[in-house]
Amino acid sequence: MPSNTTPLLSRQPLTGEYAPAQPTASRSPCPVVNALANHGYIERSGCNIYMKDLNASMRHVGMSSLLGSVFAKPTYIEFQNPAKAYLQKPVNLFTRLWRLIKNPYSFFAYFGCWKQGQASSRKRYINLVDLATHGAIEHDISLTRRDVGQKEGNNALQQDLMDNLLRCSSDGGETLTIEDLGEFIKTRIQQQLRD
Repeated sequence: MPSNTTPLLSRQPLTGEYAPAQPTASRSPCPVVNALANHGYIERSGCNIYMKDLNASMRHVGMSSLLGSVFAKPTYIEFQNPAKAYLQKPVNLFTRLWRLIKNPYSFFAYFGCWKQGQASSRKRYINLVDLATHGAIEHDISLTRRDVGQKEGNNALQQDLMDNLLRCSSDGGETLTIEDLGEFIKTRIQQQLRD
């Protein structure tokens, strides 16, 4: 017999309905992608995200299918650690051009976050935490995350940075203009150089 606090039927949130991430959910440093998962446009767990699903979800943030694919498709290229780039055999110009003709998205290969073994039925998937892989999409001096080498890490939202971002609004918090963001970026660069 269920207790008074146990619902008889647990309802799954509908697609488009916000539900906070479960403690075991995989999340990325990108608030937009996390919001897509929190709203069910991609797998809410943040795990086993297939390219077609990530690409299709981009329309929910106002991206065209072309722009969405420019973001999504390179993510599924295998991660190449930039610290080990010197170990790779040099590639001649003809080979580079041929790769670009065969796959125009290879131009964005440095965004690759996919790791060996992440495939099911020969289809690649990523987990949102893979987007935190330093040297791929993730970058230093984020607006709301510290750098990978700092104790807070590069994946979790840093509330003090978020508060600073919201305080930089020139109209008291109603909007953030391009000028507000530009000033905040300059401040973040200076702060990161000190930290």
